[in-house]
Amino acid sequence: MHVLAALAKPLGLRVRVVSVHEDPVQAGSWALEAEAYLRDQGLEVEALALSGDPAEHLLALQNPTDLLALGAPVRRFLLGSTAEHVVRYAVGPVLTAR
Repeated sequence: MHVLAALAKPLGLRVRVVSVHEDPVQAGSWALEAEAYLRDQGLEVEALALSGDPAEHLLALQNPTDLLALGAPVRRFLLGSTAEHVVRYAVGPVLTAR
């Protein structure tokens, strides 16, 4: 979130937080937490909580002009992960941060 806030604020970007988890309550909790943090950083934020496969949801929601920003632990990114799948199949740019 820190990298996203540092990038989005000076560029005046709107941010859509998408939290995906098997448990919809957990997804909602994470979305609200991220939304509150980004609003505190002075960003315009929209939050969305979904359950299911994170990569499928992120790819379905992305437009070619959207920058997807997501966290990716280095070890899991190398061995296969949501981030790897999104980077491989995204229709627009993807920023990964660890």
